Amino acid sequence: MKKTKTLLFFAAAVLLAASCKQELLFDASCQVTLDESNTYRAGEPVIFNFEGNADAVTFFSGENGHQYIYKDRLTVPFEDITALTMTGRIQPRYGQDNSLDIYFSNEYEFNLKGDDGEADRATIRKMYEEGMKGWDLVYSEDDKINTWHDYSYDISKYASSFAIAYHWHSTSRGQTVTQRSYWIDGAVNVSLKGVDPSSKTLKDIEFISVMMNPERDAYWKNKSNGSVVFNNSAAQLVFQGCAATEFDYDFDVWVFSRPIALNGVSPDKCQVIKNISNKLGPFTYTYAEPGTYTATFVGINETIQGRSEKVKNVRVTITN
Repeated sequence: MKKTKTLLFFAAAVLLAASCKQELLFDASCQVTLDESNTYRAGEPVIFNFEGNADAVTFFSGENGHQYIYKDRLTVPFEDITALTMTGRIQPRYGQDNSLDIYFSNEYEFNLKGDDGEADRATIRKMYEEGMKGWDLVYSEDDKINTWHDYSYDISKYASSFAIAYHWHSTSRGQTVTQRSYWIDGAVNVSLKGVDPSSKTLKDIEFISVMMNPERDAYWKNKSNGSVVFNNSAAQLVFQGCAATEFDYDFDVWVFSRPIALNGVSPDKCQVIKNISNKLGPFTYTYAEPGTYTATFVGINETIQGRSEKVKNVRVTITN
């Protein structure tokens, strides 16, 4: 009898576990309708009504940067690029003129180590002695000193892999003239179809600087006179010169950026409008601009047993 009771208890436990497991695997449901009171004008709220059993709901408005179809996108086709520019300003300071060269490339394979100064110096020396193959010289002559000068370059040809190189080669002419300083601000501006325009300033770009002078460590930077400075408030990038007699050598410094694919984008983002701890009633969203949008709601149920999603699209046309 005892054995029979044990078997019956075990069978009941198995059935209970199976029942619980089945309940944990229920499919998410999410029904969305537009409220009859909506006016569908820019700047006025749109009300979405819900029915369903989803534990969590996320919302994609359909605006640029918030489209469900692009939630996993990391790049766009090159033909969807509408404009690529490098803009900014440069101020040559006091001292010997024409002491800075700026190069662009779409062929540069970043090959600097960052922790082996002599190896990096040898790599750069070889590149320079071979004529900077694969690089285009875009700046080499200074304008009026102590004045900001705007610049703008079309960088469309570098879309696949854009890299910048700065070569600061100041001279004191045997300690008779000041070694020139430069202040530089800049931004890479990207316009893509279906994506809001974006910019990266020089502060946002990864650079490595290498000082070729054996008198200093190869990675000597952010000091004062005679160094490249990335943390100066005067400009995003500063090549800091010095008085004629301060140093008995001429500065020879290179700064290279890590190449950037200019068709890269961040995945579109959603808004979490419900989680397991709250109920979801009518949801309100306001579109700022007229247009036709595909609003997407994703109902989600997720447990240790698995995940279920229900995607619901609602087409919304907003007028002035």
